[in-house]
Amino acid sequence: MRTVFIGGNSTAAHRKKATRTLSGWGTQLPELLAGKLPDGQPPRVRNLAKDANSVHVFLRNQLPGLLQESRPGDLVLLAFGANERDYDRPDLALTDAEFTAYHEIVLDHLRAAGCVPVLLTGSVRHTFDRHGRLLPGFRTGHASALLRTLAQRHGVALVDVERASGELLARCTPDQARGYYRWMDPGDQKEAPAGVVDSVHFNEQGARLIAHCVARGLRDLHLLEPSVFRIPSAPPAPMKLSRSTSWYQRRWPHVARLPERLDAPVVTGPDPERDAYPFPCLEGQAPPDARWIVFREGDRVIGGTRVSPDGTWRWRRTVSWGTGPQEVVLTAIGRWARSAPVAHRFRTAEAVAPPIVTAPAPGSLCGPRPVFEGTADRGVTAVVAVCDGRWLGRVPVEADGGWRCRLPHDWTTGPHTVEFIAVRNRQPASDVRVDFTVVGKPAGHWLDRPSPDWEPCGSGGECAHIPRVRPQGIDPGRE
Repeated sequence: MRTVFIGGNSTAAHRKKATRTLSGWGTQLPELLAGKLPDGQPPRVRNLAKDANSVHVFLRNQLPGLLQESRPGDLVLLAFGANERDYDRPDLALTDAEFTAYHEIVLDHLRAAGCVPVLLTGSVRHTFDRHGRLLPGFRTGHASALLRTLAQRHGVALVDVERASGELLARCTPDQARGYYRWMDPGDQKEAPAGVVDSVHFNEQGARLIAHCVARGLRDLHLLEPSVFRIPSAPPAPMKLSRSTSWYQRRWPHVARLPERLDAPVVTGPDPERDAYPFPCLEGQAPPDARWIVFREGDRVIGGTRVSPDGTWRWRRTVSWGTGPQEVVLTAIGRWARSAPVAHRFRTAEAVAPPIVTAPAPGSLCGPRPVFEGTADRGVTAVVAVCDGRWLGRVPVEADGGWRCRLPHDWTTGPHTVEFIAVRNRQPASDVRVDFTVVGKPAGHWLDRPSPDWEPCGSGGECAHIPRVRPQGIDPGRE
């Protein structure tokens, strides 16, 4: 019996069959590989995908068990690339060089064990432009490009899920495509009474759609016998929404005539003082007796949402806002009354300027522990330092836009280049490189070597030759 192993993150992770609002494509894949192999048995699907997983976490925690369990000829599907770009998660994030290197290590181990590795690009997210056209590479395109290059360089099979799922979702309107994602209003599903706005993970039908793309890719690559595949000719249809944008548009002429007896809704986000991505979530608090919140851009209704049982609301537009200053008009709707309209202004931007490094100056001479500081653009929440392709650490940006850090170890004597990356909405956005030279003792100098005549330090004793351990993270750099 051959086994198909799945290594990946939350979009592939196993979910209970009874949970329709959140499912992973790894849960749905066995139904499409239900045919028999020459030995008379269907392939076994072993789903090792987990929430908050990354390729280096997989290498450390799951690959040893997989290698011990696998047999020569087993398929191993590797579906990574989303969490490694989450620069608000230092435990998961990787630089491009680290992402490639960890994959190469995993591939070497799998091939040495006789397994057949298969790289998978990421599934597309619900991202449509203002004209309703899908943006298939938004947030996933960078990692997908690295995986395509890796597959070509090492002769590894590749299933381009991003491309396949993008072609299918591009046939949908933004509202129809929303029916594939874990994105629902309060009251739509008993499993999520307060509603969910999630443009990344899939409901049951969306997971079936991605599994459909994966199975077709495996079939086209001839990685399993044709008799194994049980793929329907048509992809699964999306779940139907209880309230689409057109529903709110049809209802607006009626509710606009209701008397203004409700208080206005309160908007708590997005922050007007920080630039938002073109796909922000609006959220806030509804007045008592409000059942819906309707959103307009000028005189045109662009959507709406139910109010949660606790009186809060959260809404995301199904298309991009574009870039620049934005204004949305909100109206709370009750059964017999509505609120006066209230406007909320914010700003969206797709790109941000690189961080400005004010110290050290380019080309300057420094001591062994230089302090780095500078400023960042609106909307930048953190700055990440990278050296020689390796993640050094992350420092938050203060409210005034300033940032400051110092690595908690000595730099070696000589020239160095550090890359500082602006982090916005959890993603690396733009970067700047700074060259400097450290003045100090040469590496390996006899002053750093302990004398053979020294006695070991006793408890509580001070000793100049204690080995220095390089800690993880960044010191804020304050004395």
